[in-house]
Amino acid sequence: MLFIDTNTFVYLLTGSPADRAERVRALFVDIEGGLVEATTSESVIAEVVYVLSSKANFGLPRRIVARSIRDILLVDGLIVPEAGRIHAATQWYESTRLDWVDCLAVAQMQHQGITEIASYDRHFDRIEGIVRVEP
Repeated sequence: MLFIDTNTFVYLLTGSPADRAERVRALFVDIEGGLVEATTSESVIAEVVYVLSSKANFGLPRRIVARSIRDILLVDGLIVPEAGRIHAATQWYESTRLDWVDCLAVAQMQHQGITEIASYDRHFDRIEGIVRVEP
């Protein structure tokens, strides 16, 4: 089993630098062909979101970042634990101004049927079905 790290996804999704992107594309052909077993983690996906969206890096719009994460989730043969929750978080990320970690929190709450969150972040007040409680 091969673990895929953040920079590998970034090279694949951005095509930059070209030489590394080409080698990564070849790796993903092998993954999709069943020649290589591969996995990644939620924390790697979070870092991919950060790198792609950060103005200090690529500064991509939310819709492009969300599409990129959905593309990762669609790679045949790539095991992404919690893929359903990550997919739900991409929908929140694309349709709100919440940061990625808060989108994951909302997706997790919905998955578990939780309606209350202990937080001082007022942006949760705008999420239908969630009640923010200040401890």
